Amino acid sequence: MPQIFGALQQSGLMDTLSIIRTTAADDGAGGVGAPVETATNATPLPCSVVPASAFDEQFTGGRTTGKVEYKITFPAVIGIVAVDVSPRDVLRVAARGLEPERDYEIGGLKRASGVVIEARAFLSDE
Repeated sequence: MPQIFGALQQSGLMDTLSIIRTTAADDGAGGVGAPVETATNATPLPCSVVPASAFDEQFTGGRTTGKVEYKITFPAVIGIVAVDVSPRDVLRVAARGLEPERDYEIGGLKRASGVVIEARAFLSDE
Protein backbone atom coordinates (compact mmCIF):
# COMPACT_ATOMS: atom_id res chain seq x y z
CA MET A 1 0.00 0.00 0.00
CA PRO A 2 2.72 2.60 0.75
CA GLN A 3 4.11 2.29 -2.81
CA ILE A 4 0.63 2.71 -4.31
CA PHE A 5 -0.11 5.61 -1.98
CA GLY A 6 3.10 7.39 -3.01
CA ALA A 7 2.35 6.91 -6.71
CA LEU A 8 -1.19 8.22 -6.27
CA GLN A 9 0.08 11.26 -4.37
CA GLN A 10 2.48 11.99 -7.23
CA SER A 11 -0.43 11.74 -9.67
CA GLY A 12 -2.34 14.50 -7.87
CA LEU A 13 -4.37 12.58 -5.26
CA MET A 14 -3.15 14.58 -2.27
CA ASP A 15 -5.93 14.21 0.33
CA THR A 16 -7.18 11.10 2.12
CA LEU A 17 -10.71 9.92 2.84
CA SER A 18 -12.65 7.31 4.74
CA ILE A 19 -15.94 5.91 3.49
CA ILE A 20 -18.44 6.15 6.33
CA ARG A 21 -21.51 3.91 6.42
CA THR A 22 -24.25 4.50 9.00
CA THR A 23 -26.14 1.43 10.24
CA ALA A 24 -28.74 0.93 12.93
CA ALA A 25 -27.48 -0.88 16.02
CA ASP A 26 -29.40 -3.58 17.85
CA ASP A 27 -30.51 -2.28 21.25
CA GLY A 28 -30.43 -5.79 22.79
CA ALA A 29 -34.17 -5.83 23.40
CA GLY A 30 -35.34 -6.58 19.88
CA GLY A 31 -35.47 -2.93 18.84
CA VAL A 32 -33.23 -0.54 17.01
CA GLY A 33 -30.66 1.54 18.89
CA ALA A 34 -28.78 4.67 17.93
CA PRO A 35 -27.17 4.80 14.48
CA VAL A 36 -23.55 3.65 14.33
CA GLU A 37 -20.94 5.05 11.93
CA THR A 38 -18.30 2.64 10.63
CA ALA A 39 -15.61 3.04 7.99
CA THR A 40 -15.80 0.55 5.11
CA ASN A 41 -12.08 0.95 4.35
CA ALA A 42 -9.39 -0.24 6.78
CA THR A 43 -6.96 2.56 5.91
CA PRO A 44 -7.60 6.05 4.51
CA LEU A 45 -7.73 6.19 0.70
CA PRO A 46 -5.80 8.78 -1.29
CA CYS A 47 -8.16 11.20 -3.02
CA SER A 48 -8.49 14.45 -4.91
CA VAL A 49 -11.21 17.00 -4.07
CA VAL A 50 -11.96 19.76 -6.58
CA PRO A 51 -15.01 21.99 -7.13
CA ALA A 52 -16.98 20.53 -10.04
CA SER A 53 -19.43 23.39 -10.54
CA ALA A 54 -19.96 27.03 -9.94
CA PHE A 55 -22.00 28.22 -6.98
CA ASP A 56 -25.57 26.87 -7.35
CA GLU A 57 -28.35 28.69 -5.52
CA GLN A 58 -31.30 26.73 -4.15
CA PHE A 59 -34.49 27.91 -2.41
CA THR A 60 -34.78 25.84 0.78
CA GLY A 61 -36.90 26.44 3.88
CA GLY A 62 -38.02 29.89 2.79
CA ARG A 63 -34.49 31.13 2.09
CA THR A 64 -31.95 31.01 -0.67
CA THR A 65 -28.98 28.77 0.04
CA GLY A 66 -26.00 27.79 -2.03
CA LYS A 67 -24.33 24.46 -2.65
CA VAL A 68 -21.09 23.77 -4.41
CA GLU A 69 -20.71 20.44 -6.13
CA TYR A 70 -17.35 18.71 -5.75
CA LYS A 71 -15.68 15.94 -7.73
CA ILE A 72 -13.89 13.54 -5.42
CA THR A 73 -11.63 11.01 -7.14
CA PHE A 74 -10.21 7.96 -5.36
CA PRO A 75 -8.95 4.46 -6.29
CA ALA A 76 -11.53 1.84 -7.26
CA VAL A 77 -9.29 -1.02 -6.14
CA ILE A 78 -6.73 -1.32 -3.35
CA GLY A 79 -4.47 -4.32 -3.94
CA ILE A 80 -6.96 -6.88 -5.27
CA VAL A 81 -9.96 -5.67 -3.25
CA ALA A 82 -12.62 -3.43 -4.79
CA VAL A 83 -13.45 -0.32 -2.75
CA ASP A 84 -16.86 -0.69 -1.07
CA VAL A 85 -18.85 2.53 -1.57
CA SER A 86 -22.54 3.24 -2.15
CA PRO A 87 -24.54 6.44 -2.76
CA ARG A 88 -25.85 6.29 0.85
CA ASP A 89 -22.33 6.52 2.31
CA VAL A 90 -20.51 9.68 3.40
CA LEU A 91 -17.01 10.54 2.22
CA ARG A 92 -15.01 11.89 5.18
CA VAL A 93 -11.98 13.79 3.90
CA ALA A 94 -9.20 14.14 6.47
CA ALA A 95 -8.00 17.49 7.75
CA ARG A 96 -5.15 19.11 5.85
CA GLY A 97 -3.14 22.05 7.08
CA LEU A 98 -5.52 24.47 8.76
CA GLU A 99 -8.62 23.00 7.08
CA PRO A 100 -10.89 20.83 9.25
CA GLU A 101 -12.03 17.29 8.47
CA ARG A 102 -15.07 17.47 6.18
CA ASP A 103 -17.98 15.16 5.36
CA TYR A 104 -19.38 15.02 1.82
CA GLU A 105 -22.77 13.57 0.85
CA ILE A 106 -22.59 11.52 -2.34
CA GLY A 107 -24.76 12.73 -5.21
CA GLY A 108 -23.55 10.15 -7.71
CA LEU A 109 -20.79 7.62 -8.37
CA LYS A 110 -18.96 6.75 -11.58
CA ARG A 111 -16.35 4.03 -11.92
CA ALA A 112 -13.93 5.44 -14.46
CA SER A 113 -12.22 2.64 -16.41
CA GLY A 114 -12.14 0.41 -13.31
CA VAL A 115 -9.15 2.32 -11.97
CA VAL A 116 -10.70 5.23 -10.09
CA ILE A 117 -14.10 6.19 -8.74
CA GLU A 118 -15.40 9.69 -9.35
CA ALA A 119 -17.98 10.86 -6.82
CA ARG A 120 -20.19 13.87 -7.32
CA ALA A 121 -20.58 15.18 -3.78
CA PHE A 122 -21.74 18.10 -1.62
CA LEU A 123 -20.50 19.27 1.78
CA SER A 124 -22.78 17.84 4.46
CA ASP A 125 -22.87 21.06 6.47
CA GLU A 126 -23.93 23.36 3.61
